[in-house]
Amino acid sequence: MQGKQTTGANSIAVKNATTMIIVGGDFTAKDSATKNCAITTDGGTTFSVPATPPYGYRSCVEYINKKQWITCGLNGTDISNDEGNTWQWISKQSFNVCRKAKRGKAIFFVGSGGSIGKLVY
Repeated sequence: MQGKQTTGANSIAVKNATTMIIVGGDFTAKDSATKNCAITTDGGTTFSVPATPPYGYRSCVEYINKKQWITCGLNGTDISNDEGNTWQWISKQSFNVCRKAKRGKAIFFVGSGGSIGKLVY
């Protein structure tokens, strides 16, 4: 999404040289799923949109493993188990950033007001 100062791509996660997911949207419309996610499987030559996009504006995306990805934003967190084609809304807690731990099976989240979250997968 583009066209306003509040719209655009906010985060990119890279699985390998060909597979990447970009998230964003319009942060003034936190519940809008319009043009908030793009997927490439050919290194950025072409992009597609998910059949079921994340449920709103998303500020961060992270590759987990195999076909799993996670994304978070102002109205919650979504997970995909199929390379980003369909997303499931798993939490309505607002977070700005998500990051997979280097070791172990945890994903950490940080949000406004010092909020911190942890998901073990």
